[in-house]
Amino acid sequence: MNGFGRVYKRHRIWWIAYSRGGKEFRESARSTKRSDALALLRKRNEERLVSGRVLLSQIFHDRISDAKIRGNRSTRHFPRYHRHIISFFGDIPTRDITAPSIRQYQARRLNQGASPATVNREVSSLGKALRLAIESGLLSQCPPFPPRLRESEPRQGFFEYDDYVAIHAEFEPWAQDVLEFGYFTGWRRGEILGLTWGEVFSDDDGGGTIRLDPARSKNHRARVRPITEELRPVILRRSKNRILSCPYVFHRGGRRIPAATFHVAWAKARKAAGRDYLLFHDLRRSVVRNLIRAGVRERVAMEYTGHLTRHVFDRYHIIGEDDLVEAADKLKCHIDGYRDAAKVVPLFPRKERKRS
Repeated sequence: MNGFGRVYKRHRIWWIAYSRGGKEFRESARSTKRSDALALLRKRNEERLVSGRVLLSQIFHDRISDAKIRGNRSTRHFPRYHRHIISFFGDIPTRDITAPSIRQYQARRLNQGASPATVNREVSSLGKALRLAIESGLLSQCPPFPPRLRESEPRQGFFEYDDYVAIHAEFEPWAQDVLEFGYFTGWRRGEILGLTWGEVFSDDDGGGTIRLDPARSKNHRARVRPITEELRPVILRRSKNRILSCPYVFHRGGRRIPAATFHVAWAKARKAAGRDYLLFHDLRRSVVRNLIRAGVRERVAMEYTGHLTRHVFDRYHIIGEDDLVEAADKLKCHIDGYRDAAKVVPLFPRKERKRS
């Protein structure tokens, strides 16, 4: 089959060889019949002809559709990732994507100021789209991908109580309740802003429980929070300001607070408080650290904040300067114990030998 590959025999088994992108691939037909090898070679050539017509835009469209079906909540980032990739490659056939071209894409994005983590997410999205096309039968193979770029360590910011008080004082009343709720629960910003009264089961005194709908949870698991003494004033204030036509606990003028609106208010408040380095998500890891410092077991702390794995403790190094100072003090006491032991005078000291 001139130009379409060849078949050959190794011992009793027939094999095929064909070219893709200037590189030869070999594959066993797993048969002792030459006709089976020819049939497999024809199949691989048909897949090559099909893949030559599959464009990047098509596999990206399928990738987004598949993610939505699976309930992936990060689909909002996909259009941005795909826009950068198509801007570099163009809407080309997927067979023209190679490992060297992917490395060139990584270099270009870094020169544009993108972080290594962002570039890794974009390249990963491309790889998943190609693998999905293989599963759908649109492609026969995926090009080898270069190693991932080295990313910086995860953010280690924490909210101290003084930080919380300073930013709370700079917020407007409608935003103060959001901050207060986040400081004591560790919920994500979107989970707080989307909280509805249908998820709050409280009594007249402000007690009860709050049950996060699993449809709004990042990991699709329900989360129950008791309305503790710290949360009770927040729930009572929101109940007094409740508007029957608005289902949301935290609202502004009877409408849900957009994430962008809260982001602007947050930026102004932290700047006025002199805490430009803090993010709202820092509240989440701070709650985990406070729970561990209070003696709460890791499993209970994970259930409280909604973490599925204990990677949060390793990823964020749930320690602070106070923990390090305490560790240094304990080490000093331990070493002082050795020093005290070295100063012990024996009851019956040996007689000094006379020097000759």
